[in-house]
Amino acid sequence: MWLQAPAEVWACIIVFFNLDALGNLPAEVLECIFVFLMSDSLGNALGKVCQSLWRCLRRESVVTRCRSTEEAKTAIAFINRLQNIVGFRQLEIDLSGSLSVGVKIQASGAKLLALLKDSPTLETVILNLGNNSVRDDGAQALAALNRARLLQTLVIDLSDNSVQASGALALASLKDAASLSTLTLDLSYNSVGDRGAQALAALKDASSLRSLTLRLSDTSVGNSGAQALAA
Repeated sequence: MWLQAPAEVWACIIVFFNLDALGNLPAEVLECIFVFLMSDSLGNALGKVCQSLWRCLRRESVVTRCRSTEEAKTAIAFINRLQNIVGFRQLEIDLSGSLSVGVKIQASGAKLLALLKDSPTLETVILNLGNNSVRDDGAQALAALNRARLLQTLVIDLSDNSVQASGALALASLKDAASLSTLTLDLSYNSVGDRGAQALAALKDASSLRSLTLRLSDTSVGNSGAQALAA
């Protein structure tokens, strides 16, 4: 009977539920809620009250506004759980400008996002992670997205994240992604250096890639790195 509550009631439940509490609900309960919310007839009722979640369930994007690093990590874990239940084909996560000042997901948050590699449905992933103190450990974790078997389009913004050569070397392994045809990597304002640039240059030889965009402004890349990228 409780599943037959009006849409407005469900919208209020979702909005006012503490994120931790919602994330701890049993999977079968979450699934019932999300299937109910995904009904086409509920779009108008949910529009303003639960806009972010509605976009998420319609497989458009997820934008989080978090007050602390731990809250940001909780949000990422919850998004992973949504992915397992809803089965997104497209997922955009913006954790850059939308975060509160001083809130960073750090390497541990990037490692949680890397779990998206296990998705059996994702075809497009856009991760906006600028200025999040992800560092080399986080970049190395995100490189595991090369195992996402259906992933065709990947955009990762890691600008201003203290990523150095070892992080760039790891990201170069994205060339091994079986289905990836479009890749955009923004590593601007990181000290990847010549060694990192030389590793990233190997991406252009990936057999499956049809479109490659590398943004490397202010990355301490010298002549040898530039020559490798231009070759």
